[in-house]
Amino acid sequence: FEFSDLESGEFKLEISADGFEDKIIFVMLNTGEVMEFGDIELLSDMPVGYITGILESSDNESSVGATVEVRASGSDTILADGETNSDGVFLIIGLDDGVYNLTFVLAGEIIGYAEVEVEDFVGDAGRIVIDISDAEDQGDPEQLWPWILLLAIVAVAAVAVALMKLKKPKGSQPMKLEEAEETTAEQE
Repeated sequence: FEFSDLESGEFKLEISADGFEDKIIFVMLNTGEVMEFGDIELLSDMPVGYITGILESSDNESSVGATVEVRASGSDTILADGETNSDGVFLIIGLDDGVYNLTFVLAGEIIGYAEVEVEDFVGDAGRIVIDISDAEDQGDPEQLWPWILLLAIVAVAAVAVALMKLKKPKGSQPMKLEEAEETTAEQE
């Protein structure tokens, strides 16, 4: 960080970051004075390693909203997770040094895997390119409507045929002359 064009006086620098203890530094600055701090160390009582990377589809489009699940190598337990932003970038923090397996999930479907080593608190997954067109199509309701319409038509047709069979009048059978006379006499 750098601040310039400050007037002389007393300043209070407050430095904070997620997962770290806040650090406060008081500074007395004289006119024209330049002050350098060098590296400022922040303390944390949790692991501070991280994994970062960019998830892209095979057509070079960023993968927005994909979930990134982090597991220790050889484990099924999810240790941390995150989501890709509008540029396909993800950042997972709070990890110890070690080897981690990443699982990428989009629209409820697993679309890919990667392995990353966190060393000296840093794990760079780099640019990960995955063919996500199949996963995106499965979650797109516009792709399903022709099939749903076809199933609805078939179901309506089956119900109509069943109803017609139930209401079909029984065919008249020819009566013998004696039966016809008896039926006529009964009706009178």
